[in-house]
Amino acid sequence: MGGYTSQELTAIFVMQGFSGLSLFCVFLLMALGLAIIFGQMGVINMAHGEFLTLGAYITWMVSELATETWPWMQEFYFPLAVVLAFAGTFILGYLVEMLLIRRLYSRPLDTLLATWGLGLILQQIYRSTFGPREVSVVMPDWLMGSWAPTDIIDIPLNGLFVMGITSLMTLLVVILLYRSRWGIKVRATTQNRAMANAAGINTQRVDRFTFALGCGIAGVAGAAFTTIASTGPTTGSLYIVDTFLVVVFGGAASLLGTVVSAFGIAQSQSILEFFLSGSMAKVITLLTVVGILMFRPQGLFAMEKWIAAFGGRQRLWQLLALTVLLLVVLPLTLDVFRLNLVGKYLTYAFVAVGLVLCWGYGGILSLGQGVFFGIGGYCMAMFLKLEASSPENTSIQSTPGIPDFMDWNQITELPAMWMPFHSLPLTVLLILTVPALFAFLIGAAMFKRRVGGVYFAIITQAIASIATILIIGQQGYTGGINGITDLRTMLGWDIRPDSAKYLLYFLCCVLLIVCVLVGQFVLSSRYGKLLIAMRDQEDRVRFSGYDVANIKIFVFALAGVFSALGGAMFALQVGFMSPSFVGTVVSIEMVIFCAVGGRLSLIGAVYGALLVNLAKTMLSETFPQLWIVFMGALFIAVVLLFPRGLAGIYEDYVQPRVLALFSRKSKSKEGSDESAAQEAQS
Repeated sequence: MGGYTSQELTAIFVMQGFSGLSLFCVFLLMALGLAIIFGQMGVINMAHGEFLTLGAYITWMVSELATETWPWMQEFYFPLAVVLAFAGTFILGYLVEMLLIRRLYSRPLDTLLATWGLGLILQQIYRSTFGPREVSVVMPDWLMGSWAPTDIIDIPLNGLFVMGITSLMTLLVVILLYRSRWGIKVRATTQNRAMANAAGINTQRVDRFTFALGCGIAGVAGAAFTTIASTGPTTGSLYIVDTFLVVVFGGAASLLGTVVSAFGIAQSQSILEFFLSGSMAKVITLLTVVGILMFRPQGLFAMEKWIAAFGGRQRLWQLLALTVLLLVVLPLTLDVFRLNLVGKYLTYAFVAVGLVLCWGYGGILSLGQGVFFGIGGYCMAMFLKLEASSPENTSIQSTPGIPDFMDWNQITELPAMWMPFHSLPLTVLLILTVPALFAFLIGAAMFKRRVGGVYFAIITQAIASIATILIIGQQGYTGGINGITDLRTMLGWDIRPDSAKYLLYFLCCVLLIVCVLVGQFVLSSRYGKLLIAMRDQEDRVRFSGYDVANIKIFVFALAGVFSALGGAMFALQVGFMSPSFVGTVVSIEMVIFCAVGGRLSLIGAVYGALLVNLAKTMLSETFPQLWIVFMGALFIAVVLLFPRGLAGIYEDYVQPRVLALFSRKSKSKEGSDESAAQEAQS
C-alpha cells in the first residue's frame, strides 16, 4: 500500500491511532460540554466552539506569563492553565445564560441564531484582543518527550497527559449527572420543568449552572487543543460541526454514545489523514456519519431498548471499563513482550465467553471446547503456512511449494483439504462455518436424543481426545505432535515484528469485545430467557411447546464459533498451532477460566482468563516446582468458596457497598432538599 513496507504500515496505523486519541480527547471534551447543554437542556449552542477558543487563549496567556514574567512557573503552569481555562469559560457561560439563553428556552431554533451571533461577536473580540495570527503555547519540558514502545513508534507524552485529563473530566461528569443531587435536579428539570418547580427545585439556578458547566468543559477542551495545534480567532468554529455530529451520532442524551462516537470519528479521521489529504479525510468521515444518521436519526445509543439489549447501563459501563483496560491501560503500561502474553491470554477468553453462554446459562458443560479452538487455529495456521511455503521459500525441498512437514513425510503434492486455504476470505469463512457445522452435528446427535449433563461432558471430552489422536497420527497432513510452525507473513505482511504484535493485539481485543456484545445481545433476547428456563426446568420448557434441542444446538454452535475465533487469533499472535491446544487438558483449563471469572458473567469470563493465566505465568516463574500445587488449590478454593467466581464476589461484596454509599449520599441530599422546601413553604 503506497510503497510502504508491512512494518512501516503497521507503525503508521499505531501512531495515527494514538494521534487520533489526542483528537478524540478534544472531540470528547467538546462533546461532553455540548451533550450537557444540548442533550440535557435542549439548547443549541452554536457559540460552543468560541468557548473552546477562550480556553485555548487562557492557556496561551498563562504560558506567556510563565515564559516571560515568572520562569519558575514554566514546569507546572499547564495544570494551572487547565483550571483557569475551566473557570474563565464557566464564568462567561454563566453570564451568557443569565443575559441571553434564559429568555430563549421555549424557542430552540432561536437559540441557534442567537448563539451564532454571539459566536461572531466573540470571534471579533478575540481578533481585536489577540490579533488575527495563530498563537502557540510553550510546553513544559516534562510534556515534550515521547514514549517509544518500539524502535519505530513514538507516542507524545503530551497526548498521554491530555488523555488523563479527559478521563478525569469524563468521570466527574458521570458522577455529577448520575450520582449527585444536582444531576437529579437536571434530569427533573429536563423532563418536566413545571413539576420540578412545584417540587421546590430552583430550575433557573439549575439551568444556569448546567449551561456554565458545559461551557467550562469546552474551556478544558481548549486547553487540551493547545497541545496538538495552534489557536486563532476562528479555531473553535472549525470544530463545532464535528462536535454536534459527535453528540447527535452517539445520542443526544447518552454519555456512553458520546464517548463511542467521539472515538470512532476521531480515529477514522486520523488514519484517513495519513493516506489522503486532511480535507478529504474529514469529508469522508462526515459523509459516513451523515449517511448513518439518515437511517438512524436518533443516534446509536439514544434508545433505552438498546441499553436494555446489552444488559443495562451498569453492564455497559462495566464493558466500557474493560475496553479502556484492554485498549488503553495495558498498551500504555506493558512492554511488547508482556502485551503479547496478554494477547495470548485473551485468545482463551473467547472460549470462556462461549462457555458462559453454553454452561452458565444453558447448563451445557462441554469439556471439548479445545476442539473448536483448534479448528480455528489450524485453519488460520494452514493459510499462513501455505504463504510461508511458497516455491521461493521452499526451493531446497525435494518438492517445493508444499509445507516442510509434508516434504519430510514424502508427500509430493498439496492435499485437497489444503487447497481452500490459499485464499484469506475463504479461510475466514471456514473459521466461522466449520466449527458451527461440527457443533451442529454433535448437538443434533446428542441433544435430539436427550443426552445431556455429565454424559454430554464425558462425550465431548472423548471427542477432544479423538481429535488430538487424529491430528498427531496424520503427521504428513497436520504436522503431527509438532503442529504447524514457522508462520511468518499474512498477505505479505510480516506478523513477527513488535509493531505487528501491537496491531494484532488490538485486533484481538476488538474481536473479543464484539463477541461479548453478541453474547450479551443473545442473553437479552428471547433465547436468553429460554436458556435460563431450560437450565432450571428443561421439562417445563419442553412441555410449553419449545424445541429444547434446537435451543441447545444454537448456543453450542455459537460457543464453538467464539472458540474458533480465539484459536485463529492465537495462531496469528503466537505464530504456531499444535495439538496440545486441542486436547482434554486445555479444554478443562478453559472451563476453569470461566469458573474463576464467573460462569454467569461474560465480562467476568474475560477477567478470569486474564487472571488465571497471569497467576499461572507468575507462579511458574517464581515457584517452578510448586506452581501446579498453587493453581490446583486456587481452583478448589473457587469451586468450594466462590462458586459464582470473581463476578459473584463483585456482585455480593463490592457492588452492594458501592450502591449503598451512593444511595446514602443521594438520600441525605434528598432529605436536605425536602427540609429546605418545607422551610420555604412555612
